[in-house]
This record gives sequence, structure tokens and C-alpha cells, in this order.
Amino acid sequence: MDWESNGSHVLIGEAELNINHLLENPKAGFALVNPAKKKKSSYKNSGTLHLKFIQVRQDNTFVDYLRGGYQLSLALAIDYTASNGFPTNPQSLHYAYGGGPNVYQQAISAVGDIVCRYDYDGKFPVFGFGGRVGKGNP
Repeated sequence: MDWESNGSHVLIGEAELNINHLLENPKAGFALVNPAKKKKSSYKNSGTLHLKFIQVRQDNTFVDYLRGGYQLSLALAIDYTASNGFPTNPQSLHYAYGGGPNVYQQAISAVGDIVCRYDYDGKFPVFGFGGRVGKGNP
């Protein structure tokens, strides 16, 4: 693009290349062709693109990290603060009287079922915070 201070930038030209072509010819110049000017019989290109540097970077996958010795450890923390509601209230995130898992249990299962397979020692520390233990608290 030919930058204009008023924001009406103008296309200089474009080049379509693939990675193999770039790697095989890193020092080659690539013609920049403006599609609007291409129809003129005397038009060849609007300039040439020359690359100073090209690098292909491969991002590692989750499996690559595991194969490389990366160790995972699943640890859980459960919020028992009153802001989540009383455990006997069906609207509470801690509701445990409905016969099925509550939302905390569902979340732990969803994540834990996957991550536990990769946990290096098979131990899963669980921490709770914000709860009150004592008389009158289920």
C-alpha cells in the first residue's frame, strides 16, 4: 500500500506466493502486480518485492511438550464462599441434593477427566477456601 496521510491509501500491487517458492528462491524478487492496471497492454508490474529475511517457525503441540518430558499436575481449588449460595438451595453452585453432580463437580469432571491422563504422579491435590465448618453448617 502507498500510505496517504488522509487515509486514502492506494494499492501498489500484490504478489501471490507459496512457502515452498519463497524457501527455494529467498533472494528472488517478486513482481507486485496491481489488478486494476493489469489490463493495460504496456503494464508489467508496479515494482518488485525483495525479502531480507525468511524464517519458518514450527509451533509445538501439546503432544510435543509431553514427548519432550513436560510434566503436568492437576490441582483443584473449590470456592466455598457464601456468594455461591447455600448448599441446600437448588440455585446454588454447591447444591448437592439433586441426585446428580452440581456445577462444580461437572467442571472438575470435564477438565479432570482429560488432564488426569497426563498428570505425572497421579495425585490430585484439592483445596477449598471460604467455607465455615461447625454447628449448623452442612
